[in-house]
Amino acid sequence: MTILKWVGIVGAAGVAIALLVLAYLVASTDQRLGAQLAAIRAAGEPLSWGDLAAKPVRPEKNAAVFLRRAESDLEAIFKELSPIWDRRDYYDRPLSAEEQKAVKAAFDAYPKVMPLLEQAAACQEFDREIDYATVASDLEGTLFDPTGKHRTVARVLTLRVYYLLSKSQYDEALRDSILLMRVARHFEREPMIVGYLVAVACKTMGLMAANDVLQAGPVSKELRKELDAELARQDNLDGYRWAMRTERVYGMQQYAAIPARNIWPIRAQWNYDESKYLWAMDEYLKSLSLSYADVKAARQRMEAGLQGRFCTLASLVFPAIQASYDATVRTQALARCLRVSNALQARVPPGSDAVPKLSDLGLPAEATTDPFSGKPLVVKKLPDGWLVYSVGEDLEDSGGDIDSPRTRPKDYGFGPPSAKRKAAAK
Repeated sequence: MTILKWVGIVGAAGVAIALLVLAYLVASTDQRLGAQLAAIRAAGEPLSWGDLAAKPVRPEKNAAVFLRRAESDLEAIFKELSPIWDRRDYYDRPLSAEEQKAVKAAFDAYPKVMPLLEQAAACQEFDREIDYATVASDLEGTLFDPTGKHRTVARVLTLRVYYLLSKSQYDEALRDSILLMRVARHFEREPMIVGYLVAVACKTMGLMAANDVLQAGPVSKELRKELDAELARQDNLDGYRWAMRTERVYGMQQYAAIPARNIWPIRAQWNYDESKYLWAMDEYLKSLSLSYADVKAARQRMEAGLQGRFCTLASLVFPAIQASYDATVRTQALARCLRVSNALQARVPPGSDAVPKLSDLGLPAEATTDPFSGKPLVVKKLPDGWLVYSVGEDLEDSGGDIDSPRTRPKDYGFGPPSAKRKAAAK
């Protein structure tokens, strides 16, 4: 037998072995991915856009209906007041007489806005009635565009809070801060991480505004109770879980839309990538019952599991998952700090320098626990009021270096009014 024949035989054998290996890889990754999808389906989790379609909600019970009715008026109000918003210093000083006049005129011109927002906040359901059949063809318009309208709601209400604060109408200002938080909770029902982060931003604006009201002047006992109840409702991970579940649907749809997804020679690669993506999402969802420190440790394991040339898309998604989780815990920490601040003001006599035990504030133990460290929130009495803070992502106490929760301080929490606001208020 000539050398050429041997080369041909060996070459054919090599090709046959390669095809067998490739067939095994395709079959095994098909099987693994199929098992993961079956487990998701068995758990009652959504697998496609169609699975997200909810039962119809009666209009009078649907917050989205009232928000739609207020939409054009809200946009008109914000257009009038955007110069005030753009200066971004309204939280450090009382609004000028001219600015107060502008805010009052804007709301007087659209008297239906506040009743509609109150009706929306009172609803138990939020269903934007998304036509999921059209999502794939118009993802940005169907899912992402309305989130800008949510920001408009938050901005308009925030400006109204600081208008009322400038007028020393503390109860009314706190009532509108609570209203903003209630409406923002509805926004958590938007699908995907992008929509959820907008809800987090809106909730945070409500928390900031409420703290500034509490620091500025006296409020009624009834509103303090109402604030405490709303902060208790804010303290959960439900919105983040929904965002992750719907983000997983988006991811699977994106994998399915890859043009080369089902070309047999490279099918195993995409199977492996998607399988790793689903694994990482599942691991993160399971880790939400752990402490923040344990989640950080689990991240390292997940990051290691996503290394390699065949985890291209899965590894790109992971940083966004981490960032959204951190934002969730930051908001949770701020809500707990505000809840403690509210209780301190209500229970500790004015002028007292004694720092009470957190267990004496009449709050559940969870409400006084730092969601980052798992230890009690830190409370300090300063000359101008109470400082309550969480140690933040680095898990290190930086002495209450909260600077401003609107920036990225070392610690997270609330303290007395800024020097700039106090000086401007005189």
